[in-house]
Amino acid sequence: MRKSYYKLLLLLFFQLNFAQNLDFEIEKISKQIEINKKIEINYIKILDSVVNLSNITNLKKIDSTLYKNTLIDKLDNNSNSISLTSFYLLCELNISDGKKILLDNINNKTPIEFNFDNFYKSNLGDEYISVLIEKLRKSNSENLTEYIKYIENLILHDVNSNSNYKNSLIKNLEENNDNYQLIRKIATEKKFPESLIKLAKYQNKNDLSIILSYFENKNTETYGLLAIQNFPDKSLYNSVTKVFKKEWKDKFYNYPKWRIIFKTLTFFPDEKETFDLFDKTIKVKNKFRKETLSRNLYIAIIKNPNPKFDSYVEKIKIDKNSYLFEEEMKLN
Repeated sequence: MRKSYYKLLLLLFFQLNFAQNLDFEIEKISKQIEINKKIEINYIKILDSVVNLSNITNLKKIDSTLYKNTLIDKLDNNSNSISLTSFYLLCELNISDGKKILLDNINNKTPIEFNFDNFYKSNLGDEYISVLIEKLRKSNSENLTEYIKYIENLILHDVNSNSNYKNSLIKNLEENNDNYQLIRKIATEKKFPESLIKLAKYQNKNDLSIILSYFENKNTETYGLLAIQNFPDKSLYNSVTKVFKKEWKDKFYNYPKWRIIFKTLTFFPDEKETFDLFDKTIKVKNKFRKETLSRNLYIAIIKNPNPKFDSYVEKIKIDKNSYLFEEEMKLN
């Protein structure tokens, strides 16, 4: 009985000591990829170099099961640096376990901010994807392409997916009959309004109500305007003019939105109101408004030319050789 008791104590002591050492190593490694609570942008490369120099490999050899279970426990309720480090180590230990954990966390929305100016904010689910794909790539996995397609399909088809990858996947979807229903489904969900722009390219009359629904919310109406550029159906025109009039009343200028408004109007050269709004723009008394919006109108006409708008090219006087004009011409 005493021997069993001592064995249990010895086992508990070993597990406690092992856990403390592993905690210490993970903490030490994770600090290398974090600055001011932000993640280093090249954190995977840093982990590649730091892990090889740490004592973590020896701990893995001592008890791989306890090592794995500890790493899994570390994934939740910890800092982003510890979670990423633990997942990286888990993938290194067993890529199959990494795949299982990824499926459980593919929609993990825990925000991640990078220590890099003007870089997008990511989330834990997306970064787990990056870590796992990089591990598969380095191991020269024969199934890498197949696995990437599998993950991409999960992201595209899952209504709950808020992955940052989803927008680019939508943009790259081929516009064919096979993808139509998927694009329509995503556009209806409204979580990724880029899908509406893609949907409009099909120019299906049954989708007009979906495009109109995007004008019910100020946050999505810009996507509605962009969609109309791909599908300038007359029934949508009233929504464009409503946005113009609403923005005209605002004393603050949403410059990207004004560029889109004017360009969208150029797709309706047969509507009298298009010319009324253009005239309103170039004849307004406020000098700043006149110069600013007239420049946006001029650029829209140049980018989507029509003989009916030629007179405005002559009427609008702007410095076409200025750096600002050249830069604005590059914008969508």
